[in-house]
Amino acid sequence: MDGTELCARFSYITNKLQYCGPESCTEKIYSFITEGKYREDVLEALKKFEGLLPYLSVISNDPFSYKAVEAYWIGNELLDKFTKKDMVKVIKNLVKNGLPQFLGEKLISKLKKGFVPHHSFNVFFVGVGQLTGSVATTAENMDKCRISCGRVEEIYKKKMIVLTDEVMLIDGKIKLFRRHKEVSYDKKILGDVKIGNHVAIHWNRAVAKLGVKQIANLRKYTEKTIDVINS
Repeated sequence: MDGTELCARFSYITNKLQYCGPESCTEKIYSFITEGKYREDVLEALKKFEGLLPYLSVISNDPFSYKAVEAYWIGNELLDKFTKKDMVKVIKNLVKNGLPQFLGEKLISKLKKGFVPHHSFNVFFVGVGQLTGSVATTAENMDKCRISCGRVEEIYKKKMIVLTDEVMLIDGKIKLFRRHKEVSYDKKILGDVKIGNHVAIHWNRAVAKLGVKQIANLRKYTEKTIDVINS
């Protein structure tokens, strides 16, 4: 799997739900993931997703390399070099892509040391739905939009039960609580999956299987974002 495919896996469901990205590219993204078709078309479409290049272009000069895409969606060592100044650049990029100017200025004024350009930063600090206006900024949507990890407990034809974390807001603080949850999956996208596997979940859909290091990194960088916000 290369960076374009990894990015397409996380981006497919939000495009299908019409939350972000150009219209009429959902079928091509699906065909690319499942059959390898339309690679160049999909790459050009991904460049037009409102929330991707503002982060990926800051993470790497090769924004759709596997390591850059993994850093944003899951997390890896590429994130460890970032400073508050770098995060200001991210927010300014988001403003260029549609984030209201007043909100960008407000976010910059509230930036704290320790933030990195991980998807959880976009969900929890920038705020789910703030860039495109497609969904409400609620705890429920934060939980759906962030990338979570689920351990597969039961498998059915198009659904599975996973053990995962749920986001809750308690006294203004973001907390994670363990729970069982039903999520959907497409075998053509996910491939063979077994009980005990760990999967990445985006908008209640399992989109990719995760390795041991990826599981640790997803938790590490998600909790890093939450800790900075809660501090």
